[in-house]
Amino acid sequence: MLFCWHKHMNPTSSSQATKSSKAIRIRSTLKPDGQLKVQRMSTRPPAAQHGQTANQPSRLHTVSVAEVMTTHVLCVAPEVEVDSLLALLVERGISGVPVVNERGLPIGMVSKTDIVRHLYEDGNTRTSEPATAGELMVPLAFTLLESASLSHATALMAWEGVHRLPICSDEGDVVGILSSLDVVRWLSREEGYPVRQAGPLSAGAGEQ
Repeated sequence: MLFCWHKHMNPTSSSQATKSSKAIRIRSTLKPDGQLKVQRMSTRPPAAQHGQTANQPSRLHTVSVAEVMTTHVLCVAPEVEVDSLLALLVERGISGVPVVNERGLPIGMVSKTDIVRHLYEDGNTRTSEPATAGELMVPLAFTLLESASLSHATALMAWEGVHRLPICSDEGDVVGILSSLDVVRWLSREEGYPVRQAGPLSAGAGEQ
């Protein structure tokens, strides 16, 4: 079943329609048998239906990532071996961590997916030297400053297809991590839904 939204201006007077910000909203439902069902919906603008004005800025633009991120963040060094890395992720209930250099600056991200991919590709073969976080990580860490807006962060995550972003201070040190689950929790709280408190080191738990 396919749902489409169409917006058509009232043909009686385009100028009056512009002033009143009213429109005819049509919901078209394409059924499996090929029949098209058309329904006329509310004429109020979508923002007005939620008690907002069309010009009201989204909260995503006014909230900084520092207000939403998890401040208890684990980082690993590139030389951490895969067995230790996997044990850490399972023990803490997280799905990925930043990889930092000796100065504490992020140089990549490593996740359970990277480990599973490595184990699948490696098969049952055993090398003399075990793989490390530096070898498995994605050697590119998308980071943002604490002052960045939540809208900026969500746009970056959506565009790059990542589930977590290291958040850095002005000096470049990792001070937190923002996961897609952190964003979902924040949205739920904003809408008044109860949110179960996560453990201090469980940010990103259950994410893929």
